Amino acid sequence: RRAPAGVDLFAHLPDSVRRCVHRFPGRRPFQSVRRLRGAAVSELRAADHRIKPGAGTGRHFVCDGVDGFVDDLPDWPGAAIMLTAGSNVEWLVNDMGLIPDAQSSDAMAASVASSDGVMYVPALIGMGTPHWDYGARGTLLGLTRGTTKAHVVRAVLEGVAHRGADLLEASEIDTGLRVERLRMDGGMSRNAVFAQALANATGRPIDISRDTEATTLGAGFLAGVTAGVWDNLAQTAALVQPLRTVEPTAAPLRAQWHEAVRRARGWIPELSALDF
Repeated sequence: RRAPAGVDLFAHLPDSVRRCVHRFPGRRPFQSVRRLRGAAVSELRAADHRIKPGAGTGRHFVCDGVDGFVDDLPDWPGAAIMLTAGSNVEWLVNDMGLIPDAQSSDAMAASVASSDGVMYVPALIGMGTPHWDYGARGTLLGLTRGTTKAHVVRAVLEGVAHRGADLLEASEIDTGLRVERLRMDGGMSRNAVFAQALANATGRPIDISRDTEATTLGAGFLAGVTAGVWDNLAQTAALVQPLRTVEPTAAPLRAQWHEAVRRARGWIPELSALDF
């Protein structure tokens, strides 16, 4: 993209790569995770010289080019993709009318101690990594006469968190590398119930970014190095400190989750048969 006349363009790269730069300036960012930025797509993105071209199977963790070079070694990026993430909360607001706005999902979910057995599979337009089932559909299981809207809202947040755990597991399967901790930004990083659910589902500590717009800072760091503000990206590391860290506090119900996914898949066979 050409910069306007008289404007110097110092950094131009995709948003998920900018986010990796923000979280891991001057370091290999395999631990990076992108969470719930935007209404449609949540993505776990990693870059590391140990990720080899072709490591992604196309069903799991997709290797899609070179992010850059650290210590003269190429960082091969990969992405695990969720087709719907934040849009599930928008569904609660705009279509179901259970909460007045997305921010209210945290307080509503926190008003109950658990989802009381309710489980939600966020497959409103199908499922991405690792299933790639375009015929899967959103599924709400475990409803009883005692189920309230608070239970449903909490189940939706927990379902999106379980899908986040799916992305993490897929990345580790395809790369053979273990992610020790996650870093989260975006609007949902301010949702305490979701952050805790993600920590529990993955069994990993979650570092919450001080900045919800990590992509902007990542681009700024790269532009600053190019413009001479810093000599290298490592000098920006002191500027990146988490707002807080969320530790796992409960064992994940992954077996029940996998059963729920099985029931959600193949709902529209013609779409489930598609393979891009």
